[in-house]
Amino acid sequence: MLRRVFLYRMMVFAPVTLILGVAVESRTYSDGFLPVMLSPVQMERMNAYIPLVQRTNVVLRDKASQDRPEALRLVAGDWVKAIDEGKLKDLPPIAFDDSTIDGLKASIFECKTMFARRLSRFGLRSAKAQDSESAAADMILALRLSEAGKFSDLHSVLSSAAQQRLCLKTIDELLPKLSKPTLETVRRTICDLQADQRPVSGLETLAKRQYLDWIRRQQKTPLAIEDIGKSPAFGTTASASLVAGADDSVPPFVSVAGEADQLQAKLVEQMSQTTAHLEKANR
Repeated sequence: MLRRVFLYRMMVFAPVTLILGVAVESRTYSDGFLPVMLSPVQMERMNAYIPLVQRTNVVLRDKASQDRPEALRLVAGDWVKAIDEGKLKDLPPIAFDDSTIDGLKASIFECKTMFARRLSRFGLRSAKAQDSESAAADMILALRLSEAGKFSDLHSVLSSAAQQRLCLKTIDELLPKLSKPTLETVRRTICDLQADQRPVSGLETLAKRQYLDWIRRQQKTPLAIEDIGKSPAFGTTASASLVAGADDSVPPFVSVAGEADQLQAKLVEQMSQTTAHLEKANR
């Protein structure tokens, strides 16, 4: 009799227990395929770039601006002003598959890169026309523009440092032809940029941590060397940029991180060399 009563009660409470279990599971379950959402602070940082990007795209598409750099210089001045005021901050990744070469961030950085290249092109054109002052002014704008969001991730360091090295090379060649005021502007610009440079080790550490989190959410295991770059989940974000670790399962980001670190070190050295050349030119 008691067993029958117990059985009846279990039959009554079993559906309730099942429903409670499903409710708890639905509340606590974390879907590894759901994207990580931006925080309000991160959205604010992204939004700070959008008005400038929109204005820049309009100017870049204007065929007339290809022969007249005045419009470009005005917009570039607004970029520099926003940088000086601290409005254009770095856009660090919020997850492993978040990158400056994909999505909205890619639109921002592609626009910035194209803008800096266009300014550099005008600078080279002025240098060939023996207008050294205009050439230096455009190169300084491109140099400073490239610093916007530079330390967002490893890819942004690579592209920005490469562009800055090209600008510095041209500026270095122009130094003997520049006036004293322009030389002082160049000196101040390089000194300010030198103070803003930093190692990329922090970005590499962040990338490793986010890679582990990505593995956990996707319930995957780290890729073997032969599988690097084959998985579509990595896309262009980390393609061919990982190798399996020797003692643990965390793949060091030796490809992108190594390139970024070397290029950044060369840039810092190039800044020091240009500063030394400036001192000679000022004598």
